[in-house]
Amino acid sequence: MGFLKSFIGTDVKPDLEYAAKGFMMVALTRANRPEIDLHDFELRYAHQLLSQGCTEHQALSARWGGVHAISADITMYDCAVEVAKDTSEEAGLSAKAGQDEAALYRSYCLTAATFMIRKVWETDRKEFGRFLRYTGR
Repeated sequence: MGFLKSFIGTDVKPDLEYAAKGFMMVALTRANRPEIDLHDFELRYAHQLLSQGCTEHQALSARWGGVHAISADITMYDCAVEVAKDTSEEAGLSAKAGQDEAALYRSYCLTAATFMIRKVWETDRKEFGRFLRYTGR
């Protein structure tokens, strides 16, 4: 990720969509498969994204989000998932007959992950740059 090295002194912005995806993947794994090494999981997820054609910046953003999910307040994340569900239902966007319940749940989880990762980003805009330095980028 040589092109980002020149920007490390500034606020390098992560791809927040991919950061939220990484957060969600690790948070769900953390809750449902506690025996899995989450650091290994977030790294493998980033490699999977690269093999699917994502950019290195998107994959690193997903790793950054995943790393935050490892130590995040999982109760706050669970509450954010419930808020996303309740808000969707109040807006009349709840599950309809025949709709994929799992896909709907994933959308709530992604909305909650977006909230969680935006909170990190808005709190400290230099955090992603520090992460890149830590990873040797």
